[in-house]
Amino acid sequence: MNFSEVFKQSNQLCKVSPDGKYLATCVQYRLVVRDVSSLQILQLYTCLDQISHMEWSSDSLFILCAMYKRGLVQVWSLEQPDWHCKIDEGSIGLVSSRWSPDGRHILNTTEFHGRPENSQTPELSLTASTPSDPHLLHVFSQISFLPSC
Repeated sequence: MNFSEVFKQSNQLCKVSPDGKYLATCVQYRLVVRDVSSLQILQLYTCLDQISHMEWSSDSLFILCAMYKRGLVQVWSLEQPDWHCKIDEGSIGLVSSRWSPDGRHILNTTEFHGRPENSQTPELSLTASTPSDPHLLHVFSQISFLPSC
């Protein structure tokens, strides 16, 4: 039985793409994408901070990297390595970032650090922004649940 060399990873972030062709691993602020059969590095991306969460799109064309401490999400394209997207939630507190089932939308859950003015009913705010190429990705950049206090 043959084994590959050991690859570094951070936060147990190592995932095979949905189509089974790629292996993505995170090492602090770097995202490494390898071919599953040869384990050769295909892409190496550098994020702005240490990666907390990584997720493949359903079609294996994009990878989402969330940096919860900084409120940032970066998205990388395997087809177009020069293309990337950055979503900055700022100080409202990013707590979760996920792909929608179609692999073309990102749902970010944020947390407001303060008491809402109307605390009687929960609220949902949704902001959508579309990149210049509509075939690439639609980003829902703020999905915030305000629980009643």
